[in-house]
Amino acid sequence: FSYFIELSQHIHWVKLDERILEKASQAYPYPIGTLDAIHLATCLLYQEEFEVGEYFLLTHDGELSKNASSIGLIVKG
Repeated sequence: FSYFIELSQHIHWVKLDERILEKASQAYPYPIGTLDAIHLATCLLYQEEFEVGEYFLLTHDGELSKNASSIGLIVKG
């Protein structure tokens, strides 16, 4: 339980906006569902905007993982 409390201190809530929707509507290397595209677009914009150091995507979804890896995101899950 303490692990989840510690992890929750590193989670950032992001408001869905036009920038995210626009980026999500772009083509990705592999077929991807709408919600996964929104998650991926959010990660990409967050990484670009805040220039974070080590940033990675946590997922068990194969399509999302394949797309994220193919565009240079580190994927864990």
